[in-house]
Amino acid sequence: MRKAFASEESIVAISIRLSTNTVNAQDNSGTNSNDEAVAGEIVVTGSQIARAALDVADPVVSVSRDAIDQSGQVSLDEILSEMPQMGIGFGASNTFFNYDDPGAAFANLRSLGTNRSLVLVNGRRRVSGSRSSSAVDLNSLAPGMIERVEIISGGASAIYGADAVSGVINLITRKDKPGFRISGKTGISENGDAATRSVNAFGGTTFPGGRGKINAGVNYSTRKALMFGDRKFSDRQMTSQANTANTGPNDGISDLKTWDDVRVSYITPDASVYMGGQHHMWTANGLETVTGQLLTGGAFGHNQGGNAPHWYSYLSVSSPLDVYSGQADISFDITPNIRVFAEGEYSRTASDTLKQYYRFDNRSFYFAGNGGPKIKFDNPYLPSQLADMAHGMA
Repeated sequence: MRKAFASEESIVAISIRLSTNTVNAQDNSGTNSNDEAVAGEIVVTGSQIARAALDVADPVVSVSRDAIDQSGQVSLDEILSEMPQMGIGFGASNTFFNYDDPGAAFANLRSLGTNRSLVLVNGRRRVSGSRSSSAVDLNSLAPGMIERVEIISGGASAIYGADAVSGVINLITRKDKPGFRISGKTGISENGDAATRSVNAFGGTTFPGGRGKINAGVNYSTRKALMFGDRKFSDRQMTSQANTANTGPNDGISDLKTWDDVRVSYITPDASVYMGGQHHMWTANGLETVTGQLLTGGAFGHNQGGNAPHWYSYLSVSSPLDVYSGQADISFDITPNIRVFAEGEYSRTASDTLKQYYRFDNRSFYFAGNGGPKIKFDNPYLPSQLADMAHGMA
């Protein structure tokens, strides 16, 4: 079993923003109105006038704090997944192939890929939370600190660059919110499993006449595992193979035949071996020969029914998850035009994931025909039943 643990340490950023705006006006009331010149088109190629980057002719969708609270979801990826702009990313409902980043949640705008969706926090870029791409882990953010979410799903690369080709998700944190707030959520599936729980706390205050502000939020959320075997529609594997009864395109016979309850003998949580043209498993009851109707032979054979396990039964649709996150910021207006601020955050994500078992004993396939690891007959860890059977076939 492959277990993976992911954690993200805090990042503290300190920035000083200086801004000065000077406007000079002159009273020209003494000038004859007939002498006034009519200005033509003025093209501004550079300006220090502050303007929001989202103030452009692009579609912007905003998710408010009230909508986040009323969604009943415990994580940001589940909230965003309900938006029509979002494709299938990695998160609570899709962890099957997320072996490299267990417990992480990535946004996938317009289904163009998680690494093509730019995620900003307060308009600033964020460090990746993935081992294999530039995608930002949404689970690393404390949901209680989010004031709103703004989504641009078109034309964002002209502003933010090529990494925003599918759009931008801008997470705006809560500011200027004096007081304290705590909230909790819990949920369970209609089948009584896959429970989720979360607790969020947020507090803010001001000091010296409102020139200084402090905001902080913490979050804890947990999610129980949901296995493929927990649902009827996914606890049995199906496969299609060529129909030997088919004689041509005009015989009215399907060219494929579908088989239900397929067992894959070489992918099993128990130790397995292929010897003498037969699959065997080493289980709690000792050495057992795989039974069932043989669909395909060889080391990579398939059986219908029998005693081999369904390999879907021990893989998770949604992996277990525990997230601890916190975020805080402090700012102070030195003058009306000079502000200094600092931000810090901490996130820890823990999740277990199980990668599919696979047997490496086909000597004609693996390692350029040299086969997988070799086990000698005198190996003290080789069960006697298996050793005796191997001796008899040698």
